[in-house]
Amino acid sequence: MSPTFGVKTQEPLSHWEEILNKWCDIIDRLSPIMMPDDRPWWESERANAGLIAAAAIDCNIACFLETSVKRGNGAGIADMWLKFRSELRGEYGSQQELVELKIDDAHDDRISTGNFEEAIRGAQAIKEDECRAKIGACLYKISGQSQTLDISALIRRFWETLNPDAIAWSFPECARPVHTDQIYHLGAVLVLKKCG
Repeated sequence: MSPTFGVKTQEPLSHWEEILNKWCDIIDRLSPIMMPDDRPWWESERANAGLIAAAAIDCNIACFLETSVKRGNGAGIADMWLKFRSELRGEYGSQQELVELKIDDAHDDRISTGNFEEAIRGAQAIKEDECRAKIGACLYKISGQSQTLDISALIRRFWETLNPDAIAWSFPECARPVHTDQIYHLGAVLVLKKCG
């Protein structure tokens, strides 16, 4: 089962590579602390948004959770707001990005598209003109009946099925042999797509 973690990006989200690598590192560092009864990626959408925010902040990128935004149907909340440091002298708004995050399960290599598509629709509904990107993201919790997994093939399937602009994955060594109810909780895959 290798590689156990990694990141793949393309334009327009190649600038997310540093954040996603840091997210992989955070998952790897938290996993042994949370074992044997928990995993970082088992938690709620808000908790997982917090892990991504921690990664961004660790990269000196401003990030807040549950930010007020305008939507087609009125006011709403975006799961994350980011402002990148390399452009802090630019016009207000030009360096901001808003993210809608959803959580999904991928059991025994089955990849569903529904929650990722919902995240993209949620990001598209944001009416903030002062941001350079609206991003739909989905964190997939990977589990299965077996602890063996061809990670390279799985990531390739995610890339081909979902057509993301960025993908990160983490399958911590300490998570592999631990299981509940005969299901192995192997790791997490995070996919992102710019949609506005």
